[in-house]
Amino acid sequence: MKKNIRISLFALMIAGLTGCESNPPSNGVSHNVNESQMPAYCRGMAAEKFNQRPQDITTQAVERENGHFLVYGYYPPSGNQTSFVCKFNSHGKFKHVNKG
Repeated sequence: MKKNIRISLFALMIAGLTGCESNPPSNGVSHNVNESQMPAYCRGMAAEKFNQRPQDITTQAVERENGHFLVYGYYPPSGNQTSFVCKFNSHGKFKHVNKG
């Protein structure tokens, strides 16, 4: 039940970011994300992938590198932290989130 609630909250967060979809893409195809929304989108994707609560994840400002957008982040907010990076293509399409 807890996992269903987390997924539902994630879906609501994504819907709020996009303003048009009620659920995140389930077919593996993501839409383009506005640069100002990339940190929040990254936070949601990292929360899902790393089984964390979005409020326990910190994301930094968007960086541009070699025609891509990168958002660095970490969790938990204090203590032994794990870092990650989200990558978006030049059009804002989410590509992946990886530890590192």
